[in-house]
Amino acid sequence: WKLLAGLHGNAEKMIRVSLYTDQGSLDIRALLDTGNMLRDFATGDPVSVIGPETARKLPGMQLMQETSRLIPYRCVRGDSLMRVFRISRMCVHMDEDCWIEHPLLGIGETDYSGTEGGYEMILNPAVIME
Repeated sequence: WKLLAGLHGNAEKMIRVSLYTDQGSLDIRALLDTGNMLRDFATGDPVSVIGPETARKLPGMQLMQETSRLIPYRCVRGDSLMRVFRISRMCVHMDEDCWIEHPLLGIGETDYSGTEGGYEMILNPAVIME
């Protein structure tokens, strides 16, 4: 309930997130975007999106790309495909840390670090609500 209360009135909020793979970890800034409702059509799992540059920094990314797959998605520019993969776990640092086992990440078409506020991930709120 604390999480829902914290999200109330904050359609977009910056949060620190730690991504963990079998090869190491990466700390990034994420935009909690209540408009991100992307889900994997096969599993129904929510998908958080990172930019290509952030994906390159993720330890062991080359190995994870070998097991990744493509999912369809719709954006402003129309329909496209996004490469998705799972990492070991993720920690969303809020008032209380929220640990997510085997979250699904997608690699977006552009990097977000150059945007206002500078973030590296668009965090799907369903990840921390499920």
